[in-house]
Amino acid sequence: MAGVLVGVLVAATGLGASAAGAWPGDPDGTWGSCGLKSVDITKDRASAATSILLDADGNYVVGGFVGTRALVAKFLAGGALDATFGAGGTTTLGLGSVASFAAIARQTDGKTVAVGARTSDGSVDSVIARVTTSGQLDPGFHATGSLVSDYGGSDRLTAVQVQLNGAIVVGGTSGSQGVVARVSTTGVPDPSFNGDGERTNLPMTVQGLVLQPDGKIVVGGRSSSDDFALMRLNSDGSTDSSFGGADGVQTDLGGYDVATAIALDADGKVIAVGSGHGASGAGHTIVRRYNADGTLDAGFQVMDQAFGLDDQPVAAVVRSDGKIVVAANSKVHNDNDVLLVRLNSDGTNDDTFGIGGVSLADAGSYPVVGDVALRSDGRAIVAGSLRVSGRQRLALLRYQGDTATAARPAQGFVLDGSGGLHGFSAGCSSKPAAAAGNAKWPSRDVARGVALLPGGRGFVVDGSGALHAFHFGDGVAATATGNTRWPGQDIARGIAIVPEGTGGYVVDRSGGLHAFRIGSGTRPKIPANLVKWPGRDYARGIALLPNGDGGYVLDADGGLHPFGGAPAAHAGAPSWPGQNRARGVTIAPDGSGGWVLDSLGRLYPFGIGANPKPKPAVGGPTWPGPTARGVAALP
Repeated sequence: MAGVLVGVLVAATGLGASAAGAWPGDPDGTWGSCGLKSVDITKDRASAATSILLDADGNYVVGGFVGTRALVAKFLAGGALDATFGAGGTTTLGLGSVASFAAIARQTDGKTVAVGARTSDGSVDSVIARVTTSGQLDPGFHATGSLVSDYGGSDRLTAVQVQLNGAIVVGGTSGSQGVVARVSTTGVPDPSFNGDGERTNLPMTVQGLVLQPDGKIVVGGRSSSDDFALMRLNSDGSTDSSFGGADGVQTDLGGYDVATAIALDADGKVIAVGSGHGASGAGHTIVRRYNADGTLDAGFQVMDQAFGLDDQPVAAVVRSDGKIVVAANSKVHNDNDVLLVRLNSDGTNDDTFGIGGVSLADAGSYPVVGDVALRSDGRAIVAGSLRVSGRQRLALLRYQGDTATAARPAQGFVLDGSGGLHGFSAGCSSKPAAAAGNAKWPSRDVARGVALLPGGRGFVVDGSGALHAFHFGDGVAATATGNTRWPGQDIARGIAIVPEGTGGYVVDRSGGLHAFRIGSGTRPKIPANLVKWPGRDYARGIALLPNGDGGYVLDADGGLHPFGGAPAAHAGAPSWPGQNRARGVTIAPDGSGGWVLDSLGRLYPFGIGANPKPKPAVGGPTWPGPTARGVAALP
């Protein structure tokens, strides 16, 4: 049943039949909408965060853009804009026709240094700006608070660090070559760095940069031959050839490769993350560690895994205990997932985080990761954007910390017989956005099941096997083909979508599965170990595990019958012998458990394998008579 996406995910995380919800690393359902908060910085203007910093009070400063202007914004720990910072929590900078910040850093005095690019009269040039703790452009930096530099061609800065003496080191790209520059704390090019304050024409792009304690500078990016590339410069801007040679370390990982973020561990070794091992648009998540001489560290387990169809890591943070958190975008067809991976100091997956060290979240509509920061309690804060009404909106996603014991929060829909979709939540403070475009049959009992796929989309199946697409939030309805039909008959009893969203199954009343495909995907294979009831109207629903390792068919009495590699579902599973009461089943996003729906709309949580049952669902509908027909949780 599993396709490329899920098969690799299982291999990467060690997921098996007994996959457990760890719960540290799951979205924090007590914060915003199921852990997600979005902010409309300026009405009707696109916005996004590309970088984030935390201060000692737990507040967040982000860099990015709003409309055509570069943006620095400050959020209080609770997620609201800090009204005392700048203009209502924001500082914007307009230089030329378009400007944006790609990275930010904090000085020891609390001021924020932001770097990026601006476009003016068709020319793209690099920008450095400094913002005071009160949110004003700092006139002590280059008189106006900002500095525009032309490092040759179309150039842009992507990384920044501040030295202990206040000097600012920046990195970026001009064409296929890299740039590293240093300016003084007042915004003047530093002549002690390569004579004029800049080192251009590096044999690689620069997308990540870190300062060593001895003042040396390590950069990461892509070589001219599309290889994973690292290089180290001395504090005066000259090449440190003791790290891999005159051109640094360049590694062909078998595809279109790039290092996108650099960090140092406590021993001073270089942690490099990026994308590679595939064609452009089909990257894996790469994590590697290098010794002081640029050789690969044999004591670190290299990660080279695909969690989606195209992974694009953007940030890496090394915790004080040596654990490494990597944040990435993981694209799956027309949607994007937020990917967090936490590794032990030796590169192995940290099984106390997410599922086997991995947390995948389909947060909102097309979420995009810009950066990640870690709170002292282990909670991760991802800054980026999501899509609202076809427009990017700045967003923050907060995760549960190291001591969390709550199961992963969930949202979903209950389906009634006439096609109505009713939201519910479990461990979240809100329900999903209302469904739109769903087929309805007023005063008729026609609908038989509902399923959701990534990107705010889903299908309702009617009794004849016809599939009816709908959407919610900012999703766009999908198209299914190849589904089995029984015109004029009441045969279908449920529907489920495979985790990668490329196809699914309809279960008929006797327990048979009928595959269909979605969009350009392929129809999944029919599992061999299904329980069936020939000639009986006994099946009532179907649900699939998110790791692709099988699922469950629900019978009319509430019994859950595993297939594929699914373990037994036990803790809290309901049972109504002879009552024909069960109507649907769905699995929680982490696969630790799920909910069985009865005919009155009530949801009964159950655990899977050795896991406890998830939180009870709230906010869903209840009816005095047998009205409910299906249930689905958001993936």
